[in-house]
Amino acid sequence: MAEDPVSGGEVSIPAIIAEVDRLLDESGAFLPGLCNVTSYLFHELPDLSWLGWYVTESVGGNLTLGPFQGPPTVPRIGWGKGVVGSAAFERAVQIVADVRRFPGNLRDRLGTRSEVALPVIRSGIVQGVLSVKSQQVDRFSVIEVELFSAATKRVGDRWPKQGLCSQAAPKDGSNDERKV
Repeated sequence: MAEDPVSGGEVSIPAIIAEVDRLLDESGAFLPGLCNVTSYLFHELPDLSWLGWYVTESVGGNLTLGPFQGPPTVPRIGWGKGVVGSAAFERAVQIVADVRRFPGNLRDRLGTRSEVALPVIRSGIVQGVLSVKSQQVDRFSVIEVELFSAATKRVGDRWPKQGLCSQAAPKDGSNDERKV
């Protein structure tokens, strides 16, 4: 285990990633596994205000809210907009010590002060973005960013080839099981 210089707690990347792998594999389906990974990471690390996934609708289009832990938030983010959209557009990790100083920051009701956003890439395509937020300025350590990167890679390796948005029911409701 390594000590996290920001939180003062211990972060064991191998142990946490082993649990991420177990959660992704045990459910037998990707989405329930992703939901459990989201909950696990959110509760494993201290002082997070929000942790969740945005899913690519179409490259260059919108990112749609996926599994998350924390208060309700923005359901769609444009490609290249805010920290999450920038991670998708630039295909690169965004580490923002103070979101109030981030050009184009999308204001939220969470009181977010710092954020990390990591693109999920499978077969060269950005499938989504992991967003992790805190109400503390400069909250995220290098060790935690490495952990999020490793978790995002594991998730990306298992991401459905057809994507998550393609699994949604048709807009006409013809596949809506609630209609009997």
